[in-house]
Amino acid sequence: MHGENDYRTPFSQTEEMYTALKRYGKTTRLIRYPESNHSLLKSGNPSVRIDSFEQVNAWFGHYLHGQKPS
Repeated sequence: MHGENDYRTPFSQTEEMYTALKRYGKTTRLIRYPESNHSLLKSGNPSVRIDSFEQVNAWFGHYLHGQKPS
């Protein structure tokens, strides 16, 4: 997950990490949030916070509890 207005970590670094994980055959997903900064939880847009929580909960549900992704 990455906010497009993140001035601390450039988006290119996120893309590099995503690409490296894919090349090593790892299951990965890139989620991009427009108009969000480094701290998605402090984003001014509540829908970004809600979605980021849902994404993390889905990850835990899938990888810890064996739930199918929605």
